[in-house]
Amino acid sequence: MVDGGIKKESISLQQPFTPKFRRRFIQSLPWLNDHPLYIYSVLEPSNMDHPAATEAPPPPPKPPQQWRVGGLGMRKRNRGNSVNQQIIPTRGVTDRRLGQWAYLHHVHHAIACIATRKWQLFTAIICYVMVFKLNYDDVVQTPNKNHRTQFVDSDIRHPTKNGDAPDEGAAIVRYNTMPEDKEPKENNESRSSNVADISPIRQQQCERQDMIQFNYYTVCNGLSNQLAGHAAFIASFIMSGKKVTIPDAFIFNGIQSERNTDGQTLKNVVATKDNSIPLTSIIDADTLLKTIRQYGVDACFIPHDMIVMSRKEHTTSKCSWLQQLRSSDNDIVATLLDAMKPSIPLSGIVKSVTSKIGDKLTNNNNNFISEEGVCLHYRNGTDWHNHCSIWKGNNCKNSGNRAIVDLVKERIPATYPKKWMYYVGDATPSERLVETMKEHTNLTMIHRIRDNLALSSYDEIRELVKNGSEELSLEKHRDIFAVIDFFVCKSVPSFIGNSVSTFSALQIATRQGKNSSWYNSRSVPLLNGFLQAKVIPIVYTYTEESQAMGKILLKASITSVRQTFGMDIGIHVIYHGTEDRMFMYWLEKRKVTIHVHEPKWLPMIEDMLLDANHMNSHLYSHRGNYIGTWQRIDIPLFIDAEYVIFLDSDTIVRNKFDFSTFGDNITPGIAFSSETDEKLKVPSNAGVALLNVPLLRETYNEFLAFIQDHAQTKKDFVLGPSDQGAYLDFYHSFKNPGVVLRHEVSTYVQYLDQTFNVKPYYKNKDTFDKRRVIHFHGFKPQDLLKGLMGYGEDEFAPALHGLFKMMFRGNDHNLLCLALRDFALSVTIDDDEDNLHQFCKAAFPFAHEEEITCKFFFQTLSKQQEGGHSNCKNILKLDVFEIKHQNKTASASSP
Repeated sequence: MVDGGIKKESISLQQPFTPKFRRRFIQSLPWLNDHPLYIYSVLEPSNMDHPAATEAPPPPPKPPQQWRVGGLGMRKRNRGNSVNQQIIPTRGVTDRRLGQWAYLHHVHHAIACIATRKWQLFTAIICYVMVFKLNYDDVVQTPNKNHRTQFVDSDIRHPTKNGDAPDEGAAIVRYNTMPEDKEPKENNESRSSNVADISPIRQQQCERQDMIQFNYYTVCNGLSNQLAGHAAFIASFIMSGKKVTIPDAFIFNGIQSERNTDGQTLKNVVATKDNSIPLTSIIDADTLLKTIRQYGVDACFIPHDMIVMSRKEHTTSKCSWLQQLRSSDNDIVATLLDAMKPSIPLSGIVKSVTSKIGDKLTNNNNNFISEEGVCLHYRNGTDWHNHCSIWKGNNCKNSGNRAIVDLVKERIPATYPKKWMYYVGDATPSERLVETMKEHTNLTMIHRIRDNLALSSYDEIRELVKNGSEELSLEKHRDIFAVIDFFVCKSVPSFIGNSVSTFSALQIATRQGKNSSWYNSRSVPLLNGFLQAKVIPIVYTYTEESQAMGKILLKASITSVRQTFGMDIGIHVIYHGTEDRMFMYWLEKRKVTIHVHEPKWLPMIEDMLLDANHMNSHLYSHRGNYIGTWQRIDIPLFIDAEYVIFLDSDTIVRNKFDFSTFGDNITPGIAFSSETDEKLKVPSNAGVALLNVPLLRETYNEFLAFIQDHAQTKKDFVLGPSDQGAYLDFYHSFKNPGVVLRHEVSTYVQYLDQTFNVKPYYKNKDTFDKRRVIHFHGFKPQDLLKGLMGYGEDEFAPALHGLFKMMFRGNDHNLLCLALRDFALSVTIDDDEDNLHQFCKAAFPFAHEEEITCKFFFQTLSKQQEGGHSNCKNILKLDVFEIKHQNKTASASSP
């Protein structure tokens, strides 16, 4: 039956249906005849009994002769045996036809379902819903448990114009004869950029039961809101143990331009058929699903057509991603954000752009080195100014209303200069900005539009949005270009952004704060109240000229950071010296970044040490230790970050903190805690310091001149000895000349919460319970042990006599013992057993029994529970008995 060269087709129904029953059954279903999918299948010529055969559907591609065409599937006969091999229709088959083949397979089973129930009305309705409410993109297992049908793609509604080559994302159907309990083998062949990857198709999209009862969330607004929203809601599914159902939608134009009736907030943009495409065309579905399943829950994507909203739903939907982010697990959210990799097509576009960056720089006689690049995300457009006008914050625009060129310059350390910049902004950068940036920062600015970086990928970008002949534009497809910039920017080693922008906040969060800063300075709203990320690097200083105990304490401190935070948080050591290769290896093994330091100010500091009053501070007692304290003034020469926490080597980190810990009003300069009096909430002690690195970089030369002036005039600092006094004096008076210097909070010197600098001699138990950092200020761990062992006041430096009275005049040593336990936990670790040995040997160099006591004490203390109110003196009494017993045993065994 051929009419005009077109073979008419109809549904082929297998047993138990007879031809007569099939004909009467289908004729009784007018909704089946009129369904827009044109229900028909590729049949053998004998099966022409469908009423719709009178209409000529679009012609299918002619299959090869060796294919047997019949029923609802196609299989290739395997010569030499009777086994049918699985056939995957490829370039000669249109996506529409593929959808019909797969879709009809499930129509057949639904009809069989109805027939076996003898036309009960209720069952018919259920079966209708099962079939015709499903989307082309759904992955559904057939009722036959031994076989399954698989098909994918985001959108198969767009057949190719010439009928012989499908779109890049065209549906691919597999009729699989593999038993249900066996997984398909991995496809190790390289994947073409023009053919979708089909190896993990079975587990990507949701099954029937998931889509009948799924709970899904609203996808809304621009790129960054969408990514954060997906991560937040997926994390909540994971925490609840439920199957994760992900809306397969990506809004490619999510700009919020309309205000709500309150005049203060902007209306949300949600996914519709006109403004969105499947998320899986942008994000690598396999990587995301694999990451989710590592938490012990299953996950799938709800097909795009099932979750896009109608106009009515659009106006009534709620966009609650921000609230969800606040209640989600931060670590899971961070892991999910990191798992959102570009899809294969998008990855090809991103790689093309980055390749052209290298070509551009090479053509300009510059050597392209990835590590010498920085990505700048600059918000200065009209919509951003409108946002800032209604946003209640102190840092929406440029810090201090200064030029962006100056703000960028202050965020690049001199030791690691940058050569090129990938610019992401609200508009194409002007020639003046490009030239000024080059003149002041020596950065060659690269921009996607200005330098035609994506021009060769135009067709691939159009394919992502499947917009046919419609021209791409920034106005209509803003977030398609944003996602390209987002992943290109992630590939650049360093980042400078606007912390109020969600785009920038996600860049900072996914980098864990490493090599990240923001030109508007101060807080990062998204990371303060919603996504607590570890974005504060920790910095130490060290010189090989320091006492041996300095290195031992530093190792214990670094160990405590790794015990508390793991390997995620960045640790930096500004290192003076080149001889101690073993220690450098120890640092590298623990992923500590070493910055080789050759300070230029050493002669000036040595002069200050000669003129210092050694009665005022223990810092003057050793030249190497004194140099080490001054090394911190060179932090801005090395560290690529907006803020850092500086720690002295005599500190132990015991509880976590993140950027949100410091609040929205984080210091624009420096922040110290109090010194000996824990009741005074004034910035005094620099042993633990929160530092704004760009401000230190901006004032570096002026600060050095200030120190040099005191050195030459032999004038003491007012608010403290050494570098501590220099910091306090200089930044209290910064932009405030003539101020009377006092220990108080000022604009650029603020108070750091006491939990960051808990001293062993403090008496407030609540402070100890909330401690983040223990600081062995004055008395080091070995000094505290000596005091507990009965050493007298006169056996310590005169500068420590006051502290001695505070700690050892009395019998209550519980909090002091708690501080020593924190140290014990980090000095007795299994992977560095030698550190405890070296500690006790350095503490008691000429007393063998006391050295044994030291080891026993800290080993015993480390095994006790914190809530047990350990009595350190009881441990020492026990140790006296043990030592005597060992000595008696040794004497008895000697000849």
